[in-house]
Parts: sequence; structure tokens; C-alpha cells
Amino acid sequence: MSFALTSLLAFAGGDPVEFGRDVLPVLSELCFDCHGPDAAARKADLRLDVRDDVLFVAEPGAPDESELVARLLHDDPERRMPPAGSGKVATPEQIEVLRRWIEEGVAWESHWAFVPPAPRAAEPPEDREAWIRDPLDGYVAERLAAAGLAPSPAADDATWLRRVTLDLTGLPPTLDELDVFLAGETTDAEIVDRLLASRARAEHRTREWLDIARYADTNGYQNDFRRDQWPWRDWVLRAFESNMPYDRFVAEQVAGDLLPDATDESTLGTGFQRNHRTVTEAGSIDEEWRVENVADRAETTATAFLGLTLGCARCHDHKYDPLSQRDYYAFYGFFDQVDEKGVYQETRGNVAPLLRVPSRQQSLSLMSLEQEVEEVDQQLDELGESAPERHAVWRAEGSGPALEVPGATLTFAGAGQRIELDGTPEGHLELGRAVAFESDRPFTVSLWVRPESHGAVYSRMADDDGYRGTDLVLLGDMRPAVHLIHAWTQNAIKVVGTAPLAKGRWHHVAVTYDGSSKAAGVGLLVNGRPVEVTVEADSLDGTIATEEPLRLGLRRYAGALRGTLHDLRVDERALGASEVLRLAARRAARDDGVPFFRECFDAPTVERRRRAAVLRAEIAQIEREIPTAMVLRDRAEPRTTRVLDRGRYDHPVGDPIAPDVPEVFGGLDDGAPRNRLGLARWLVDPENPLTARVAVNRVWASFFGRGLVDTPEDFGVRGDRPEHGALLDALARDLVASGWDLAALERRIALSATYRQTSDASPELRERDPENELLARGPRHRLDAEAVRDQALAVSGLLAHRWGGPSVKPYQPDGLWAELAGGAGQGAYVPSTGDDLFRRSLYTYRKRTVPHPLLTTFDAPGFELCTARRARTNTPLQALALLNGPTYVEAARHLATRMLEASEDEDGRLRQGVRLVLSRAPSAAELGVLRGALAGHRERYAADPGAVRSLLGVGSTAPPDAERTAEWAAMTMVASTLLNLDEAVTRR
Repeated sequence: MSFALTSLLAFAGGDPVEFGRDVLPVLSELCFDCHGPDAAARKADLRLDVRDDVLFVAEPGAPDESELVARLLHDDPERRMPPAGSGKVATPEQIEVLRRWIEEGVAWESHWAFVPPAPRAAEPPEDREAWIRDPLDGYVAERLAAAGLAPSPAADDATWLRRVTLDLTGLPPTLDELDVFLAGETTDAEIVDRLLASRARAEHRTREWLDIARYADTNGYQNDFRRDQWPWRDWVLRAFESNMPYDRFVAEQVAGDLLPDATDESTLGTGFQRNHRTVTEAGSIDEEWRVENVADRAETTATAFLGLTLGCARCHDHKYDPLSQRDYYAFYGFFDQVDEKGVYQETRGNVAPLLRVPSRQQSLSLMSLEQEVEEVDQQLDELGESAPERHAVWRAEGSGPALEVPGATLTFAGAGQRIELDGTPEGHLELGRAVAFESDRPFTVSLWVRPESHGAVYSRMADDDGYRGTDLVLLGDMRPAVHLIHAWTQNAIKVVGTAPLAKGRWHHVAVTYDGSSKAAGVGLLVNGRPVEVTVEADSLDGTIATEEPLRLGLRRYAGALRGTLHDLRVDERALGASEVLRLAARRAARDDGVPFFRECFDAPTVERRRRAAVLRAEIAQIEREIPTAMVLRDRAEPRTTRVLDRGRYDHPVGDPIAPDVPEVFGGLDDGAPRNRLGLARWLVDPENPLTARVAVNRVWASFFGRGLVDTPEDFGVRGDRPEHGALLDALARDLVASGWDLAALERRIALSATYRQTSDASPELRERDPENELLARGPRHRLDAEAVRDQALAVSGLLAHRWGGPSVKPYQPDGLWAELAGGAGQGAYVPSTGDDLFRRSLYTYRKRTVPHPLLTTFDAPGFELCTARRARTNTPLQALALLNGPTYVEAARHLATRMLEASEDEDGRLRQGVRLVLSRAPSAAELGVLRGALAGHRERYAADPGAVRSLLGVGSTAPPDAERTAEWAAMTMVASTLLNLDEAVTRR
């Protein structure tokens, strides 16, 4: 109901003017553009949002002597207000409001939403007391009586059950639930308690919260790469499933990482603040987009929890609300400290700060594996103490003489001599040119190495850009790599071992080469055994000879090795694996060979090390699979926040600003932390006038299709003023007193007499109150997009009830991504398979640049910005989607199968379909219409097998028994009709 109409109704009853209800809307509409809070736009240094200034132009008790009224009525267009160029004209009703206000004394009060809820008991008429089921009904009865209206009768049981089940879970009731309730075997309260405890309720409430949170599965903007933020979405699911108190729900999403009892779970809640779009486009300006991220968080927080249009004050003072530009940047300052970049160039996936979010199974597996690794490590320590005894036995059994391998070209660092490398270029060792390496000559280089860093183990290689020669290097990840090069990169061999060498441990490494100029002729053996390699170059055709000396521990650009070498040997032939194993064993057979013995020949040690390696590989694999979520983490060094002139990122002006809440609310208390934790505590302070009201309003809207305040995004001066302000305040106070228990609030509403009313109404009532603001009847509105689809899946039996996890991709028109966004770096849309095709719409993959048409067709918002209120439309495109979309055709076919299996009787099948879809039995007239439709479809499909094949060609359902195909096809069309009924897609 408009403000003007409300005022006229009040005047008609002789009520005095109320400033907030009647006057403030007129002043804000006609005057505040030029005489409001925005200092930059203010004319004549006159503020009509401040009473002291108003008294300059309004003489209490004398409207005819007041300049305010005179300027509204002035004959001269140049002096008349509002100015001609504003496009606004004062109506007679608005002028009368201002005249009456001045005549009654220019009463003044603060905007209702900026004042803490005031306690006031309801005063319902005595003849309405029997109607009241909950104290909230008393406020409704009082308001209806003031408007000369009475409540509507209660809806029938079946209607109420469908209504409450859809409102609490987003799904219709099952037939068993309907039958039990209609038989009187369960009460209203038991029904509501069961629904509140269900996971379906948590999914439904999470779906609603995702609009506020601008949640999506991609980062937005041009590249629109995939991101995996679904672990945060699952945090919301758990929050609603456990009925997390709303004050905790707010605090964890604002400052879960800063709470005194912060955990990974509470930190995950801050993913709410990271659901904004992120820029990956190369060439973008980092600070520009960082500022956009901060602004998005500030404005989303203000909308979600306070119902404020704070973004209007980014470039100038708010034109209507008492929010200055300085207020904006003080609030912005809470989020200016986040440790993030503005541009993540060409980065796919999540961007820092990140939190690893293992599943319960992953956590249990890691715990078990890490415990086993600890046990194996302890066994290795114990084996190390007894290794000398086993080494002595091994030597005594005659391993020494059999270990000789004759024919070395060069040996170095004999018994007792080691080469220590300090990791500097000066610390390497040159062995001269005694050894010649050539591409057509076989050779073997072997040695013991205990590396402490990556770098060159040995090299005989030129320092020019061709890199002619050969080497063995340890790469940055400690994998061994062998080069044989004539000219890099076009004429060379490179093979790389797939497993890294452990730092600080001895390894016997051998490189063998057969002279074939092929990568297949290169062997790499570690601890006497061949290792798996990858070939990265295989095009050698030319000499590898060079005048450079053989160097240990150095090669140009490969880095200097830090570590220890032992027993270097070069052979002018390719040794076999058994010979290399004997070379490794030779060191182990000596008196100082216990470490080498343990590395290669001590069976218990080798077996346990192999087990430890397997366990660590399993741990590494699980850790690679653990998803991450984008969360908040503040910088170690505080960032200075200043006002940005006109909101421009590169134009900071004025003195630094400390984080704070808007001045109209008094700012943070002295001693409160000036960070997000301080903000979170202020948001849920019982004296905060907005947070509880905004939360109550959102819950009310989920039941009635509109909030008590119809502008949930704007509780400011230009927003809607509630018809039931006393009710809103009472529920807000009760929410805080209950410990912020949202489920308790939902229970009260669901069991109230106000909610139980029939949605049927007389033409007179609909004309007087088309939006049902007075609550003289029950709620009636179209289902949200997700509920339309989920209901079709549920009644057909297709709905897959799997909780949480990554998003899925249901049917979507082919080529849509490529046509609208060129794939945006993700390739083609590949629909999910199996049950994933039919999961709840909450889990549908959300691509920002190309939202799923099943959702947008039915008014789901885009996912780029916080959305506090969805539009509701009824368009031909929606009807086309319900009739022809693969999901709905699939649902109709499965529903038809359920109907056919329900009864051998035609009427029984039709009744089953109506009860499944509408939660009620059909009337006799309706049953007659359905019989006629079924007969017509049956006749058509019996005469036209091609039409049956066409129906079978959509979706993935296999055809039923051939003898019943035509009957099934006809029933499918009846099922489709039921799913398309207005009553089916309307919550009434």
C-alpha cells in the first residue's frame, strides 16, 4: 500500500499525522534531492532532513505562513518547488500531508528503522481472541480491526500441509505424509517440527541465502573461470541443519577467522565475503580491482545484515539516508585489511587467501595414514640402532669379493674420502678432461650422493647457449635429470626421473648410455634399481664432445649443489643393472658402509622405507584432492584507508579513517576492536536497531512471499514502511530473547492463525489490498525457480536426495555457453549423468556469465551482486519451458509411470497424479476433463507411432513395455498438463 494511500486512510479516520509514516516519505520524495543529507548536492544551505532547518521554512501551527507550503504552491515556475527540471510535481495529497503536519505542530521523530525496536503489547479486539494461535496474531488482529477488516477463514488441512511443506523445505509433501495428516494421526506442531528438523529445510534456507551471498561456481567477468567455493555453500547447509544461532551465523561470516574460539569451520564461514567476482584478465590494474572487491564486501554486508543501501554513499553523501561518504569508507575500512590481490592474472580456480577443507572421510584417512607413517618411522629408528649387527652378519656371509666390477675408466674419492659441496660456484670440484663423452660411445657414470639442495651433481658441458655436453642435475623438485646435448633444445636428449631424491639421505645414482643417440638408450638407476623416467627431448644427432672439464657440483644455470658425494666412477661401457647393484653394494660392504647397507641391502629397513614411501604417496594424493575455499585473512601490516574522491581507486583524499560503523548509530563503543570482529559484535548487539528486524523480515518473506517491509534491501527513508511495524518490532525482540533461534521463529509463523488463513479472497479485498500488506488473507504466490523444478522432480520420483558436495550440471540447451560466452575458458557444457542430473536445484552449477536457463526463466537472479529480493513474473517463456524443457518432459514421463503403476483403474491413475502434484483429490469436474484429455492423447498416439518416438527422444528414460507404449505416452501428456497447472506452480 502506498504511503499516500496510507495517509489518506488515516486522515479519513481523523487520525493525527505521523511524521515517519506520512511526512518523511513526502519530504524524501520531493525535497531531499536538493535539501537532504548529501552536502555536495545541497541547495541554499538548507536541510529538510534536520528539524532545526525545517523550522526556518515551516511555522508550527501556521501552514499558510510557512515558506515550505508557499513554495510548493508558488505561481512562478522559477520559484515553485520541486524545480521544474527535477521531473517531480507535488500532488494535492502530498501538499495536504505537509499542511496538516505543520498545522499540528511540526512533530519530529527519527526514522523508524534507525531506532531500536520499542516494546508494545498487542491490543486485539476481544472478539478476535479466539482466533489467535500465537502472540503475533494479536498484532495482526489489532491492525485488521483498525482497517475495518476481519481475518479470512482457515485454509483446509491439505492446502495448509502443502503450503507449510513447500515454505519450510521447498518440496511438496509426499502422499504418505498427506494421508497420515488427513487421517488425524499427526498434529500441526508435529508436522512443523519434523519439517524443521529435515535436511530439506536446510537445503531450502541455504538456497535462499545464496542469493544474498552472490554465490556462484565461477569468478565472473570476461574469463569467468571455474572456482570451487562449494565448501562454503556446504558450511551454510551445516549452519541451517544445526540451527546455528543467527548471531553466530552473522559473526562467522563477517569475522569467523578473528573470533576468540576461531576454528577452520568458523573461518570457512568468511567465504561469504569472498563470493564476489574476481578479475583474472591480464592488463587489469591491481589496485582498481582490489578496491572493487572491498567495496563489494562492504555493500553486501550492509545489505545482507542491515538492509542499508550503503553503496549510495560511495561517491557522495547518501541523498536520503543519514549516511555520509565518510561513513561509507569507515565501514569499508573493516574489509580494507584483507590480504588479497585485485588481479590474479589468468589464474584458474580459487585465489588466495584459501582454506583447505577436507571431507570427513579425507580427514579420517589422513589421520590413519599419518599414524601409520609415525609407527613406521619409529620402527626405522629402532632398526637403525641394530643395523651394525645386521651389517656385520651380511658382510660375513661373503658379500665382499663378489662385489668387484672391473674396468673403470676413472674412479675418485676412494675409501674414507668424501667430497663436500657447499652450494656455491666456488665450492665445486674440477676433475679435468681424462674422461671423454661422445654421442656414439657408451658410458656409465655412478656415484653416491647425499643432496641438501637441488643443482648439478656432475657436468661436462660448454657454457655457451648451446650447452654441448652431458650432465646429471637435480631439478628444483629434486627429480634427477640427464642431458646429452649437441645444441639445446633442438638437438638433444633429456630424460627425467619421476621420483625425487630425498634431501639429507644417501642415494647411489647411476647414469648408463648405450651410444645409440636415442633416449631409450639412457638408463637411470637409483640404489641399484632402474627408475621410471619421462622423456622430454629425443632428437640427438651430433657430437656431445666439449673441451670443458668434468665438474662435480656445478653447471651453468643449473645451480651449485650443496651436499656430499662419494665413490664417483666412470666406465666406458653401459653397465648392466646387476653390475650397478654390485657397485652400490661395494660401499655397503666396507667397515664404514652401514648407512649404505641400510639404504640398499638391509631388508627390514628397505621394506619399511618402501612402506613409508607408499603411505606418504597416499597422503600426498589425498592432499591434492582436498578442496579449498576462498576465505578472509587480514594483512600483517595494516593498510591506511581514506575517502576515495568520487569513489575512484586512485584518488584518496583527506586524513586516514579508522574502521567504524555509521555515525547515525553512534559508532563503535570505546574499546571495541577496530576490525571485523568489532563489526561482527556490533551487528549482533541487542541494541542494534536493524539486524534482528532485517532477519525477521527475511524469514517472514519466505512464508508470505513478501516481507513485513517490502524492500528488504532498503530499510532506509525511501524504503517501504511496514504496515505491521509493531509486529516486526515484537518479533525482532523475541528473536534476540530466544538466543537468535531462527527455527523457533519459523515454527511460530508456521503455526500461527495469520499463516493458516485461506488465500482465497473477495474481489473487494483484493482491490483494497492487492499485495496483502494488511494480512487479511493467507499468502499466495508463484513458486521460486528452484522449487518449480524440484517439485517436478519430487512428484515424479526422479529427485536424487544427495547432500552437499560439488555443483552438478543438469540438462541445458546445447551450445549455450559457446554462443553467449565463447565457453569463457571452460570449454563446452557437459551435462552430468545418473542421479546428478536430478539433484536439487540448489546444487546446479552457477556460471555468472551464462546463468542456467532453468533458473533465469523463472526469475532467479544473476549471481554477480547481492540480491535481497527476487522478482516474480508469469511469462509465456515459463510455460514453454514447463512443456518442452528436457527436465520437465523427463519428469512428466516418470510421473506417468507412477500413475500407471498406482492402479489398474483409469480414474485411480488420474487421482494419483492430481494428489501427487496438487496434494489434494480432484473434483468430479476436474476428473472428467482429465479423462477426456487422456482419451484424446490415447487416440492420437495409437494412430501415430512417430509421435511416440518423438516423445521418447527427449531425455534419457527408457521406453516402457511395448504393449503399453501408447497408453504410457498418453499418460505422459496428462502428467505434463498437471505439472503445468497454475495451481502446481503456485504456493497458495
